[in-house]
Amino acid sequence: MKRVKTLWRRVLFVALAGAVVIALWRYERRLPGDALSPIHSTDASTIDLQPSPDIATRVAAAAEPGPAERALNIDALRKTLASRTDAEAQIGRIVAFARFRDRVAAYGRDKARMSAAERAQLARQILADLPEHVARNEVLPAQAEVMTAALLGDAEPNPAAREAQLHAAREQWDAYARRTIGPSPARDPRYQAYARQSKAVIDEVQATVSDPQQQIVIGQRLQALRVQLFDHASSSATH
Repeated sequence: MKRVKTLWRRVLFVALAGAVVIALWRYERRLPGDALSPIHSTDASTIDLQPSPDIATRVAAAAEPGPAERALNIDALRKTLASRTDAEAQIGRIVAFARFRDRVAAYGRDKARMSAAERAQLARQILADLPEHVARNEVLPAQAEVMTAALLGDAEPNPAAREAQLHAAREQWDAYARRTIGPSPARDPRYQAYARQSKAVIDEVQATVSDPQQQIVIGQRLQALRVQLFDHASSSATH
């Protein structure tokens, strides 16, 4: 059980570690991809990629802050985004994504102690929120596909229905990926460096820090790495 729990956490960390960087990378540029119309569901079994229209309400109604949200440095984010007229809206999105990450982490951490009904409810909540974060370029379609496959195992007990939903989701994630416009962040040397170094950070913390503190320490270390690679590099480029 402990090994399954560790593997699940590792999948989630790897899947989401680069997502904040992708978001900040896109915030630095006004890419055409940011204005894409999301894909709408045409079937009841498919996943709707339309973002929630009232993210501010959902942010305000969120529960007690989790590790990812507590690790955010809002003042630093305000300085980074100070030149943007929509800075507060972008900060709201980053906070919402941190809360999403906390919900995902709680699912991986606590699912072994949950009843089947509780696991199904939380998995469905995450699945419902996932398209919003894909549409905002915070989670890559390939990452969403992996998460969808894992979450449907708890969210849908019927094997036939589960397979149908997974097939529909894969088709929509693939279609959305094909519609993405703009250069891939994976081509940015800073993103490549972050991908390598963030994996090393996660491995080191998981090997040296006790379990209850791992998420907090990883969040702090990754935030510092993002500042080092992105904020400092951006400042140097403007001088």
